[in-house]
Amino acid sequence: MDKPKIYFYQPSGTCAGRTTEYFECVEIQELMRQWSLAFSVTNLNPMRSYIQRGAVYEIHGQKFDHKRFTRNSGSKNTTSVTMAYHVCRRLDNYTIPAGYAFVGTAQEIISDIFDQAVDANGVKASTQFSVGTCSGVSGSYSPGNTQPISAYTAIQGLVSLGVEPQFDNFTVNAPVRWGADRGMTFKFGRNLADLDFEDDADQNTTTYSLDAARRQYALDATPRDYAECGDTVRIKTICLARISARNV
Repeated sequence: MDKPKIYFYQPSGTCAGRTTEYFECVEIQELMRQWSLAFSVTNLNPMRSYIQRGAVYEIHGQKFDHKRFTRNSGSKNTTSVTMAYHVCRRLDNYTIPAGYAFVGTAQEIISDIFDQAVDANGVKASTQFSVGTCSGVSGSYSPGNTQPISAYTAIQGLVSLGVEPQFDNFTVNAPVRWGADRGMTFKFGRNLADLDFEDDADQNTTTYSLDAARRQYALDATPRDYAECGDTVRIKTICLARISARNV
């Protein structure tokens, strides 16, 4: 697999260029919780000057808003982007009225959310986002709050209806079950760096957190095995039997 390019967009929206000369690149995606990108480049990289507030980065066809970076001009000689958020998080800037109720299919509910959500200037979220092809699920969702709620949080609420909204830049697709069973087994010494196990009797939940559910690239390396969001994976551990879990 070829190493993917990172594209750099200026605050004006103009594409300034692209590079594959980066390292310590990590893309993390979790079901309706987090989608972030981090990477580093050297100070000699021509794209270094485009790492700034208001910049947008693109990898695998998905765009991420610049969050923060650190720069070192000493012996490390690197510029590091410590956090960039997927553009879907812009929906946190739009709120919908308190207690507003949504009824219908997943597509109708998302359309209603975009129709009602406005930012501090009264601009509707539908001017920024569109609704993808949706079918098959009906239900209702109400924030049930006395305070306004963000459009992103409202869309998260669809998960309770058995819907898993999926963002594709400025398009929201639902219903969709993320991931697949790729027949992949993770084990220590090959493609598993760390595994956390938590069992909570009060919540009746068992959680596995594996340090393999991410895409990582080095300057001269192809990506190691990874589990995408929603994938069903098998884990062969040192202290536990072989387990199967869904990566969300």
